[in-house]
Amino acid sequence: MVACVVAGCAKKPPADGASALLSPAPPSPTQLVEISADKPAPATDGKPVDAKGEVAVIIQIEVWQLRLPMGTISRNEEFWKRINEQCVDVGSYDLLFKNGVRVGEAPQAEWEYLRTIMEQYPAVAQRTTFGGSQGEGIEFTMKEDVDAQNIFFFDAQNRLSGRSYDQSENLLTLRFEPTPRKLGSVRIAMCPVVRSTRKRLEFNIRHEEREIQYKRAERVYECSLRVDVPLGSFLIVAPSEAARRETSVGHAFLTKDGDAEQFEQIMVITPRPYTVEVSAPLRR
Repeated sequence: MVACVVAGCAKKPPADGASALLSPAPPSPTQLVEISADKPAPATDGKPVDAKGEVAVIIQIEVWQLRLPMGTISRNEEFWKRINEQCVDVGSYDLLFKNGVRVGEAPQAEWEYLRTIMEQYPAVAQRTTFGGSQGEGIEFTMKEDVDAQNIFFFDAQNRLSGRSYDQSENLLTLRFEPTPRKLGSVRIAMCPVVRSTRKRLEFNIRHEEREIQYKRAERVYECSLRVDVPLGSFLIVAPSEAARRETSVGHAFLTKDGDAEQFEQIMVITPRPYTVEVSAPLRR
């Protein structure tokens, strides 16, 4: 992440001292300062403080993709007692759960407990980091080269619908931005996407054969997630009990079949917000 301050070019000031006072000051250096809950507010000495404009926030998102034996996290109720599963409203939580997705948020202190669980099993972990004022269209491949699959899901009216796919891959797309009017909180949205591949044969006037591939992405908006992660917390997305149903969204995106056993795929997302702090200008 790079923070830049662009200063306009100044004309050469007149020779008299009074006019020299109007010349612009040298540019102020900037730095990124991590927002933390225990950082004290600046002292005002009892004097009124002018209202500040919108604070510029830069976000660093750290995403861990964990692969563990099935049930290591998803069926560990001792672990979920430490997680706040009310970070989303009741309706959204129930809809995600019966579609095979379990979600919650927890303070950073619980990351060590999660690490101790991972150390007990042969875990595969992949870490990715993103940064910026906001991010959109970030993709994570959950399954690739799927020959055929059926995905069915419940909607808000408890109606079951879905379809069959031939050659395809399953992705999770991520979007993040600062939560409006909540300094330090980060809004994260996630949606399952199936990108299917179709092949078609075409012939030219010489009867020469050519194969053309078409890719089409279909988003399962009924199982999308949007949650505000508070300062100093992380978000975890795991399969729920309903992921045992092979046609569920949780099974399609958050499980993986191995040669000898089945695995679950866990997403752990940690946002770290920063503010751009401008130091006092140098005096001449």
